[in-house]
Amino acid sequence: MNGEFLNIIEQYKTNKDLIDKIRIYILNHLYMTDDITQYVTLFSDTAKLIGDDVGYALARGMLFWVYHGRDIELAHKYNQESLALYHKINDYSNKIGYLSILNNEFIYNNYTGTLHESYKVMCEAMQIAEKNKNINYYFVYSINGIYLLLDLGLYDKALEIINKLEANNLYLSDADKAIMKTLHIKINWYMRNKDICLKVVKELKEYNEAKHVLDDYIINAYMIEVLLINNNEEEAAQYVNDLICQINDKSTLSDGIDLGEAYLALGRYYLAINNTKEAFKYYKLIYPNYNNLLGTKLNALNEALGVF
Repeated sequence: MNGEFLNIIEQYKTNKDLIDKIRIYILNHLYMTDDITQYVTLFSDTAKLIGDDVGYALARGMLFWVYHGRDIELAHKYNQESLALYHKINDYSNKIGYLSILNNEFIYNNYTGTLHESYKVMCEAMQIAEKNKNINYYFVYSINGIYLLLDLGLYDKALEIINKLEANNLYLSDADKAIMKTLHIKINWYMRNKDICLKVVKELKEYNEAKHVLDDYIINAYMIEVLLINNNEEEAAQYVNDLICQINDKSTLSDGIDLGEAYLALGRYYLAINNTKEAFKYYKLIYPNYNNLLGTKLNALNEALGVF
């Protein structure tokens, strides 16, 4: 086991305030250390030994991070245990790690499609993050919340959240600002605000040419969808050709990249030009990673049912 971590644990025995340092250490080493479960177990055992209720609750929730990629139900079991432990602590909502555990719950509910539960978690988490002026968590929950609201068809509410974020974009990175533009496109696409979509997608294209924070295939996917609702299938076809070349050229893609957004754009294009055979091909490609499709799950499913 890493000496640095053992040293932190030794200090933690006399300084409970170090639990956030432990949380960050484990997060940073989650996929870099083969025996990360031993690290979490040591933290859990030490927290129990010194009577740190917050540390113990957090440690149980960390097992969600360990298991969610291979056994989501086991991961959720640990997270539920963690939540129950937090809820026994006075003023639990302001304790270190509670927002992380809520985020685990949000991930589980989204993955399993229990969107009404995701909505409850989102509302609780955003209220806590805003009250405590926790900018990072507020941004993360806002973005995830927008995806959820899109899936629920609550487009006005999603627009309200993104407008509030944009009013405070001083704290956002270049990549965050690009993501905000993609969300604006998604929201206005579903609201059929054609002119706004066209304006924002052009801004996104120019912004990405300057900042290079998104893969080109993502830009092309959004261009196709926006041109489709503007009834410009002819120009969309040019981006379709580029997009197909990009997703077929594996040398330009990162390993394990999720192409769900690209497949959805292509499915929508071929559906718009009444080529149901090609539309079926691309809608079908979405579903091995259906749960990774953000903000468009239910709409994509309904569209796909029309061609299956």
